[in-house]
Formats: sequence, C-alpha cells, structure tokens
Amino acid sequence: MRLKRIENCVFEILLNNELARNDDFVLVKNVYEFLGINTDLSFEYICLHHNDIDLPSFEGITRCRRRLQAKFDNLRPCKTVKEYRIEQECNYINYARN
Repeated sequence: MRLKRIENCVFEILLNNELARNDDFVLVKNVYEFLGINTDLSFEYICLHHNDIDLPSFEGITRCRRRLQAKFDNLRPCKTVKEYRIEQECNYINYARN
C-alpha cells in the first residue's frame, strides 16, 4: 500500500515537473514536499531521523521513477540524461562483475 502511495506521488510530480524527470534529487525533494514533510530540515537530521518522520527511501522513490518512466513515454527524461543513465548502468554492471 505504501509503495502505491509513493508511486502515485511520483507519477504526479513527473507529470508536472520536467526537471524532476531528469534529476533524482529534485524528484525526492518534491516527493517529500508532496507528502507534507518539512524539507527545510538539515541533512543530518533527515539522515538520523528518517524512520521517526516516516520518510520514503530515496531508493523506493527512484525505483518508482524507473518503473513509471518505463511505462510512460511522456514521463521519460531528456535524451542527454537518458544516455547518461544508460552509461552509468553499464559502469555499475562492469563494477559488479569485477
């Protein structure tokens, strides 16, 4: 149920915010704001108290993004970002093999 809520939130943000399609940090900040979480908290506080304030994980948000961008052409990033992500994926695969 929680993942569906996050996915719905990510969908709305990707639909309305082109920059969030290209930058995961922008997306995460927008998701937190959409969920009513104070994004003015310090990074240290967020890292140490993420469970207490019920933050969705960065990884969960980016997985929802990847799933939605695979399903919907209009939510995909610009060509440059897409190429960069493919290159990074190849780098990670090579890293994992070594």
